[in-house]
Formats: sequence, C-alpha cells, structure tokens
Amino acid sequence: MIVPSTTVMLFLHFRAVAIPLDSPEAREIMDAIQRGYDALTIAYQTGNLNILSEIFVDHPDYLKEIGPANELELRTYIAKISGPDALKSMGYLTSIKNKIRDRLQGTGLIEAASNNAKSENQELTQEELDDIAQRNHGLHSSLSVATASSPKRILEYFSIKIKGDRAWATYDEGVTGRTALLVRIDGHWYVAGIY
Repeated sequence: MIVPSTTVMLFLHFRAVAIPLDSPEAREIMDAIQRGYDALTIAYQTGNLNILSEIFVDHPDYLKEIGPANELELRTYIAKISGPDALKSMGYLTSIKNKIRDRLQGTGLIEAASNNAKSENQELTQEELDDIAQRNHGLHSSLSVATASSPKRILEYFSIKIKGDRAWATYDEGVTGRTALLVRIDGHWYVAGIY
C-alpha cells in the first residue's frame, strides 16, 4: 500500500522536468553531489562532522522519500545514538552524522581492543568483537573506514529532473545505482538525501 506522503513524492518525480546533463544547472547539481561525497570522505578521515553541514541538509522530503517503515527504523537508531532531542529536525544530515559518528566510535573501540590483544600476542576473539558491537549500538565496525588515499568517486549520471526547488539525480557511483534528492536554498543546491 502506498501511503499519501509517498504518493505526493511520486507525483513530484513524475511532474519534474528532465534537464540536459550538459546544462549549467545540471553541472551545479552534479557539483553539489560530488562535494557531498568529498565531504563524507573528509568526515570519515578526520572525524570533522561540521563539514557535512556545508553541503547536506535536514529536509522533510527525505523522510517522505524513505517511507514510514525506514523512517521508524532510522528514528529508533538516531534516538539510541544521540537521544530524543536529535529527532526534532531529523533528516539526511542528522542521519549521516549519526552513522559516521557511530562508525568512527566502533573503529576506535576495535583499534583499542586490537592494540591490547597485540600487546598480549593474541588476536581478537569473536566474543570480543561481539562485545564491541554490543557497545557500539549493535553495529560491527572495521579497523579502517577511509584512508587518505581514498579515490575520488567517478559518477556516471543517467538523468536529472527538477521541479521547483527540488531536484532528483540518478547516477551510478561505481558500485550501485543511486538517486540523490537535492533542494535549492538561497540559490544553492544542497543534498537532502542519497538513496
């Protein structure tokens, strides 16, 4: 069953106008998406989550796009990590900040446990890894989330559609197909979601 908010979003998608991928407006949208991926890489490498606010926004359309079931799951996850106050203006920016914070915390826990095990000439046991995951909101992490040599993503765009101050870009990021929702605020495009 399609809920009303999803129906509205589908209507906006269908009513949106496709623009040529070589147009100046398409270039602005593609640049915003690339800046988003660059900001994510920097945030993972440095732990600086403030950089994300320069390109990502919390916008109510993100929650409409992901649907009620995913929204409930996301709200539960964010409340567990950051508390109920984080849910007041929740959107993609809040979501991605919490995911990165959680992943970096898990990486720190694994690094500390791994260093301790190495100092005792041992390796981490599955029990220790499970304990770390439990302390990290049930999420398993790895020792490295991004490195300084992370390659710049090459994105292949299929279409960009615009409806008012909203845009939807579909593209391939090399691993999987994605759709980015962007919103125009004060003449600039911001990423409000990547699916």
